[in-house]
Amino acid sequence: VRDTFREETRSLPPEASRLVGLSRPLTLQPRTTYQALLYSDLPWADVTLSDGTTHTLDYPTYSRLLGSENAADRRLVRESYRTSLASYRNTFAALMNSEIQSQHFLARARHFKNALEARFLSDNLDPAVLTLTVEMAREHLPVYHRYLELKKRLVGLEPFRVSDLFAPARRVTERTYTFQEARTAVQASLEVLGEEYSEGVSRAFEDRWFDVYPAENKRGFGGVTQVYGLHPYILLNFTGTYRDVNVVTHELGHAIQFWLIDRHQPCVNSSTSSFLFEMAAHFNEHLLVDHLLEEEEDRRVRLFILTRHLESLTAALFGQARLAEFEHDMHLRVEGGGTLDADWLTERYLELSREYQGHDQGLVIVDEIEGFGWIGIDQLFTSYYVVNYASGMVAALAFKDMVDTQETAGVERYVEFLRSGGTDDPLVLLEQAGVDLTNPETYRAAFRQFEALVAELE
Repeated sequence: VRDTFREETRSLPPEASRLVGLSRPLTLQPRTTYQALLYSDLPWADVTLSDGTTHTLDYPTYSRLLGSENAADRRLVRESYRTSLASYRNTFAALMNSEIQSQHFLARARHFKNALEARFLSDNLDPAVLTLTVEMAREHLPVYHRYLELKKRLVGLEPFRVSDLFAPARRVTERTYTFQEARTAVQASLEVLGEEYSEGVSRAFEDRWFDVYPAENKRGFGGVTQVYGLHPYILLNFTGTYRDVNVVTHELGHAIQFWLIDRHQPCVNSSTSSFLFEMAAHFNEHLLVDHLLEEEEDRRVRLFILTRHLESLTAALFGQARLAEFEHDMHLRVEGGGTLDADWLTERYLELSREYQGHDQGLVIVDEIEGFGWIGIDQLFTSYYVVNYASGMVAALAFKDMVDTQETAGVERYVEFLRSGGTDDPLVLLEQAGVDLTNPETYRAAFRQFEALVAELE
């Protein structure tokens, strides 16, 4: 009811509202077409590696081969995958332009100044969250660069390219996992969250909420679909890497949050803000790495787990902040009357990648082909969603500190936050749980935790 009155100024006359509603199937087409092209119709490149084997670079295969021990193979895989996407760059750019134009149209039609205001004010969010996410990431780039320098030492390569960020480190012992081993580790790591949470985790595995393994024409990555009154459905592409185990617990974070909301809230409060989605998923990652490090005695395996965890942290705290800045730049260009053509998208993406990854300082060589990295990022087709990953990691680190220091009281406070669903505005729910994402110190505290892990790896 409160939201209805708050949005009164955005309401449209009946005929205008009808026309905006009729436009909705059209504004959904850019993403629908993009997904059909990316996941079904795009012809993937075949690559022949140094061992003579030939592979078709769909996303799961590409992700797996990026971890090859051979630097030339990694670079070939990276460049071939990017080239496959880049061969359709003008089509992808047209779809991206149409998507951002659609978001701009819907925002203006509903009397918002721009898509940023439409995305944040519709959930009563403070746009300062986006600003802080980018500003705090840039403020802490020296810490990120310290990590990159350490990664170079671990891999032992010079020159050091983006493809080498995925290389196995020296003096570490990599581990692979069966799905049953992943289940055992994930369940054990989540027991700290209490009986109800553990019950949901057990149901997820026993009742087969998961679609586990890669398949032809199956969408890449992972994901969760919420179905009120039933149970969540969890998408995986499990191949046995540590990253895949991390994805299991990440997606379970989403699923159990939805399951708890379904259990404790009526349907009207079941649709929580997407801004809150990634916090529970990231939080689970921290619990998993704590458990694996506690259980593992082999120093080389522990080093491997810590490096992989830091890769996940940097991807969220810095990689997603970079994407949030890139997405905001796209909106500013369209709102200023410009067009998102392939050249502008590629040049801007390359520029940001080089700034964040220390190209000019000689830390990481960001080759020209990396400019096509904007292609293949599904989340850019959901208005201002990528910021959720970065701010969600900051919140997850705050919750992790709360659980570590307050123990049972911290756990109950966190689980109650998960149960709350859409009972209040997102920032209000976070503040009630003890996390203020409008305060720069919340971000700095998160980056201090990141820096402590870098120091531990050193």
